[in-house]
Amino acid sequence: MRVSDEIPVEGGARPRGRVRFGRFEFDPKSLELKESGSLVRLRQQPAKVLGVLLANPGGIVTREELRAQVWGSDTLIDFDQGLNYCVKEIRAALGDNADAPFYVETLPRRGYRWIGQVEPLPEPGSVPSSTPRRSRRSRALLLAFLGTLLAFALGAAAGVMLTRSRVTEPRWQRLTFRRGSIGSARFAPGGEVAYTAAWDGEPSRLHAGHLGAAEARVVTGDAAALGAVTARGEALYIRGGGSNVLARSPLAGGAEKALLAGVLAADATPDGNRIAAVHAPGDGTGLRVEFPLGTVIGRVNQPGALRISPSGREVAVVEHPLNGDDAGIVHLFGAGGDHRVLGELWGSLEGLAWSPTGSDVLVTAAREGAETSLYAISRETGKARLLLSTGGRLVIRDVAGDGRMLLERAAVRPQVFFGAEGKPECELTWLDGTSPHDLSPDGRLVLLAESGEGGGKGYSVYLRRTDCSPPMRLGTGRALTLVPDGTGALAAPLVGDDHIDLLPIGAGEVRSLRVPGIVSFLWAKLRPDGRLLFSGAMKGRSRRVWLAAPGGDPEPITPEQLPGMRDLLSPDGRTFVGLCPPRGFCLYPVGAPGEPVPVAALGQAMPLTWDTTGSSLLVAEPAATGVDLLSLEPRTGHRVRLRHLAPADPVGAGGIGRIVVTPDARAWAYTVVRRMSELYVVEGLSP
Repeated sequence: MRVSDEIPVEGGARPRGRVRFGRFEFDPKSLELKESGSLVRLRQQPAKVLGVLLANPGGIVTREELRAQVWGSDTLIDFDQGLNYCVKEIRAALGDNADAPFYVETLPRRGYRWIGQVEPLPEPGSVPSSTPRRSRRSRALLLAFLGTLLAFALGAAAGVMLTRSRVTEPRWQRLTFRRGSIGSARFAPGGEVAYTAAWDGEPSRLHAGHLGAAEARVVTGDAAALGAVTARGEALYIRGGGSNVLARSPLAGGAEKALLAGVLAADATPDGNRIAAVHAPGDGTGLRVEFPLGTVIGRVNQPGALRISPSGREVAVVEHPLNGDDAGIVHLFGAGGDHRVLGELWGSLEGLAWSPTGSDVLVTAAREGAETSLYAISRETGKARLLLSTGGRLVIRDVAGDGRMLLERAAVRPQVFFGAEGKPECELTWLDGTSPHDLSPDGRLVLLAESGEGGGKGYSVYLRRTDCSPPMRLGTGRALTLVPDGTGALAAPLVGDDHIDLLPIGAGEVRSLRVPGIVSFLWAKLRPDGRLLFSGAMKGRSRRVWLAAPGGDPEPITPEQLPGMRDLLSPDGRTFVGLCPPRGFCLYPVGAPGEPVPVAALGQAMPLTWDTTGSSLLVAEPAATGVDLLSLEPRTGHRVRLRHLAPADPVGAGGIGRIVVTPDARAWAYTVVRRMSELYVVEGLSP
């Protein structure tokens, strides 16, 4: 039975009477939720959604039905964001878990289902017919007693509500008002807040401002990320433009001092005397966590935020295990090689800070999807507890000693654009986490990945025609590459990466591809001759690039710790372009002896593929806006500029991400992650 057939609609569907589930009670008339007799704060719209779910226990309630029952057909708000927010608030009120739900189960792309037990309750004041009559005096005494008890209970409930309101109701003060994206933010002395931001399509700059002032002054240009502001007002920041130079200068203005190149994240103790950083020295040793600078305390790949604990004895670092994915974990590094992973692997993780006491690490994260909430992770136990969920994407930037927080509210959406020679670009974005991973040689098909909430916990793989017609869903996993004969696509499962899945485009079953001795795959591509080019690892060893014939043992192409994520094997199969230390890319001989040779005149460009002749590489080089697509002869360094790629609207576009291009360079697709940010100072949240 459909929900709309079962429940009368009057300002939103509601169950017919009061119900009990676990320690909770819900009244559909007053929209009140109680826990063990005490009122639980739940706003009206989430309460209406809860009512619809409770009215249909065990049944699937689609998103469309919820929209009709709760919002109505004439709503002008962003329904998807509003519904996601409502479900998050319901789960927070019930202490439910999206990954292991006890009450509300998410059915991706369909809706929700109430899976808990529901027990109807009698209406207040109702008396069963079998109840014997009482005398007027005893009934009056009973009513007087119940009235006193009720007044006491209501007073106690009101006290609980007021106490909860004082503790949990945060006060938001907006700090920024311009259109663009924020990179980082810190509290500064004198009541100021310092932050890096790229406004109105301009480059990222370091700003400083006060609450209540709509404008902020520019401290310095070319600042990609702010690491710290010391107690004496010195800003520690990383320069943009690809140099990754860590520098410091007075926030009030003054000369800049460069400290170290190759820095990806940094923080400093309040006195500024000790600095922690993720450092890429360029010597082939990987990314080092140093504290203080020069002293290695750990190593990470693809780092995010980094913060020093209030005690100054530990460093917390976010790491993203998958290339190009914001899933993440938190590492704790200490002196003497102490290291542990704190808590769980989050489906999305951005933002990191310590509580003022150092007992908790605060993160903004999500177990699935991209809508992040604020959590406190106990330093001792690693258990996470929810502090704030507002719907949308929250990013914690800093915490002051008095508990005030700097929170960014961001609207983030990856966009995929496709272009072909002689035609205007069109957008191929599908759901909320779209990225391109391969393009057919004729430029007619693009392989897309969906890694946001719409893609589900296991992610989704789509095939889309570049005429912008709707895509076809092929299956789950991380999208990798198309099969040369056009019959399928390769994908890697998020869990159990000891194989690659071959997803058929037409009829057929999913097939698993395995290679003897390989226990972990990062990327793979089937070659026209049937061989599998892939990045993977044997048990107990680091990843490298391999080439394997069907049923044969894999042949290593690159040294260990030098994985690849693109098909950069030349058409004749004799040369592979891969990473090589200390920096850059090299030409590796395949099937013949020889030493790797550095790619000439590559500079900051990134190899994309070989051209149709097999004599030149197509590379993407960062430009002031967007990227330039070049043809590069890797042995001579001869370069030819082919075209410039850039989105028509630059505001909030954080540069061009992944690019795929056909060997003839006549068709291309690329990702732009558009981020629109607002920065707030938030009070009243207690870790």
